[in-house]
Amino acid sequence: MKKVVDFLKENKIHGLAILLFSIIAISVFYPANEGYVLDMGDVSSYHGSSKEIKDYKEIYGDSPLWTGTSFSGMPGYQISNSYANPYGKLLKVFSVFLKSPINLLFIAMLCFYILLNVLKVNRLLAIVGAVAYGMLTYNLLIIEAGHITKTYAIAYFPAVLGFFIATYNSKGNKVFFYGLLFSLFLTFEILANHLQMTYYFGFLLIAIGVAYFVNSIIKKEFLNYFKKTIVLLIAVLLAVLGNFSNLHFTQNFAKQTIRGERVIDSNVSLDKKEDAVVDFNKTKGLDRDYIVQWSYGVEESWNLIIPTAKGDRKTVEEIFTQISTSPVSPAIKKNVQDAYYNSNGKVYGSYWGNQPFTSGPNYIGALMVFLALLYLFFVHTALKWAFVGIIPVVFMLSWGINLGDGTIEKMWFTNLFIDYIPLYTKFRAVSTILVVINLLTPLMAILFVQKFISEKEWAKNNFKNILIATSAIALVFVVIAINPSIVGLASEIELTQFNNFAAQGNQTSIDAFNLVTTLRGEVVTKFALRSLVFVLLGFALLFGFMKQKQQNLKIGLLIGLLLLVFIDFNGVNKRSFEIKKNKNGIGYERWKKVDKKAGLKSASKGDLAIYNYEVSQNSEINKRAGERVNALLNIDGRVTEKEKQSIMFSELNFATNYRVLNLDNPFNSSEVSYFHKTTGGYNAAKLRRYQDMIEHYLQPEINLINQGGFDKMKVYNMLNNKYYLYKGELIYKNDFAYGNAWFVKGINWVYTNEDEIFSIAKVNVRDTAIIHVEFENGLKSKKLSHDTLATINLVDYLPNHLVYESKSNSDELVIFSEVYYKEGWNAYIDGTKVPYFRANYILRGLEVSKGEHTIEFKFEPAMYKLGNAIIYTAFFITLLLIVLLAYFLYFKKKND
Repeated sequence: MKKVVDFLKENKIHGLAILLFSIIAISVFYPANEGYVLDMGDVSSYHGSSKEIKDYKEIYGDSPLWTGTSFSGMPGYQISNSYANPYGKLLKVFSVFLKSPINLLFIAMLCFYILLNVLKVNRLLAIVGAVAYGMLTYNLLIIEAGHITKTYAIAYFPAVLGFFIATYNSKGNKVFFYGLLFSLFLTFEILANHLQMTYYFGFLLIAIGVAYFVNSIIKKEFLNYFKKTIVLLIAVLLAVLGNFSNLHFTQNFAKQTIRGERVIDSNVSLDKKEDAVVDFNKTKGLDRDYIVQWSYGVEESWNLIIPTAKGDRKTVEEIFTQISTSPVSPAIKKNVQDAYYNSNGKVYGSYWGNQPFTSGPNYIGALMVFLALLYLFFVHTALKWAFVGIIPVVFMLSWGINLGDGTIEKMWFTNLFIDYIPLYTKFRAVSTILVVINLLTPLMAILFVQKFISEKEWAKNNFKNILIATSAIALVFVVIAINPSIVGLASEIELTQFNNFAAQGNQTSIDAFNLVTTLRGEVVTKFALRSLVFVLLGFALLFGFMKQKQQNLKIGLLIGLLLLVFIDFNGVNKRSFEIKKNKNGIGYERWKKVDKKAGLKSASKGDLAIYNYEVSQNSEINKRAGERVNALLNIDGRVTEKEKQSIMFSELNFATNYRVLNLDNPFNSSEVSYFHKTTGGYNAAKLRRYQDMIEHYLQPEINLINQGGFDKMKVYNMLNNKYYLYKGELIYKNDFAYGNAWFVKGINWVYTNEDEIFSIAKVNVRDTAIIHVEFENGLKSKKLSHDTLATINLVDYLPNHLVYESKSNSDELVIFSEVYYKEGWNAYIDGTKVPYFRANYILRGLEVSKGEHTIEFKFEPAMYKLGNAIIYTAFFITLLLIVLLAYFLYFKKKND
């Protein structure tokens, strides 16, 4: 009992930290504890694209590795994780008592607390840093947007970083122990499955590794450095093996998507290959303009310390309120309102930065930045120089196209990375690399305070310089408060309009522009002064600590810092993430009651029209749906309309195999995927060949719909697109779709990928297959006979297993309306595995001999089972070694 009491006394601060983190996280997302769940945009999208996978699992007990409901079919493991996940079970301990999204903030704070404890920071001070990291405005904004995987990845950053640094800083067996803990948390980091965040975080780890390398050369300790680096590389290998399946299949998939190399030169046409020119925009991955579409503005960087520098949700409300009550003329008021509403908020809206839009500022705290700058100015360690090296790189990369003249040709720094740094072209939204700054700022701030309170003599010796630095930093805020136009008070769109107004002499519009920018300036001034107050209060705490001798003032300093951090972030966060009661006083805006029916959607009139037509052709669908509804009714006692529709369309989906196009937003929405298989959908990484077809055929062919040209819509027809929806209505039923499979009379052999795609425009693909010569050796007959009475029908559909029956009096070539994806799909005829080929650029083709046959396509990725075995092996090795080393170190410390 005494040992337990001693243990609790020794670790009471840890207990306090966990309690405080829980309280803060709950206070931020308190509706979650009242039975509500945050209505997050990306999560809603996920419900649509994953519906078939969920239905399959409910009926068959496991997850299919393919789904047919998005972009005519794509790997299901890219939508819903289907891999072995022993590490995930380990992580569930964080969610035992804390509901989502409360647990996300808690994990972020806990991991930052781990980082600072590993770095031997005062435990109370570590709490301050952890709260600052968890309360970052960006964290709340991405949670609200539904970027859950990104939030998890960011949450694990600090612990990974802590054990990485500790491995280099430690000696003896602790090197291996910290190396294994680094491996474990890196496994969690990769498991979060936001590889872009992990990739950007890797830049920081490399910078630190280089700094320690230089330090080892200076101190002549290279051999020691080399040994520790080997430990870390082995740790990385274990983490990779712990995520083997995900990384393996993601890599294979990525190579064939828009993040991989181009298949065709889009400047080449079938008739004029000599016209091809080099397109600077194209890379071996994403296009340059797509990579930098979300580039941070250089001026926008001010919102790291002044949250309203480029606006926020509250600013536009405050400005419109002021305008409505101001004595300006009604014409000016109307001009402002019209400009706002006619532009959907792009003019005089809540954000006037360089990105297409954002839901709020990436505010990292004036106080935290102030202390971090003092760290950079006055603390000299190998770690500091790593930060000095990486910070400007991160800022310049975040600016993307704005670091130059605004064109992709002149964004010299980003182009350097696009052209020479591996994998950089695989990711877009370069502004998100600022997550590295978000991590480093509170870390540097706390490391400065740690040095300040632990080396009081050093603090006294440097205090004059600290005062000078503080004065210089304070002066920046004063200057901005006096002249807020420094940060930019209008967007490029607004400035362009203003110049046009000036040229036209439109005085009312000019006055409206000047009024809005003046009011914006007043808001910026207000918050520049607010930030200045936090800086001065922070300095006052440091000054008070240094001037007094009592030890309890250290606690006062830390509590003061904690209060300042919480007040600062809480005040700003409420401007962009405010929890409001509904107008009727029941529930909260953007929060829904938690129930097992979350994610269910209501079918539109068009969806139901499709269902009714298909049921009229196959009454068994409605019968089976009714049986499942009755079974659910017997269990729950009631069935909602959404539940009923979910079951109806689930039965419809597995009993049929046609496609639907939603004309409202065909290639950037997963709404239709919830109810049907679609030629469109939503996914950030479409297959490259499919994207080519969207650009060259699917998008242009939409224009034929209003002309009634369904017979001319070759690609939609060969993808068996049977129905067209618009604004919830079924507007067209297409009788020209080719069906699930069809026999062709001939082959058009092509020698290039360009010929393969552009030949579709010139060939009757209903009768002729376009096949690349790379498949020539796999075909037995080069000339085809054709039985006009031959038949082939799909008799059973599952997303990962399609069964057809064919009958013919001659050998035939069959084209299937299914996407060709060689990484897992196998073809079988009468149970015997046979080769198949790519046809018409994106489809599957197969030779079938005369007679009656059963044809099957099964999705069977070869590495799936082996990958899961590798994951479990890495899991047990890592945990076993951690336990053994912890046991050894514990008894070694006890004996010492």
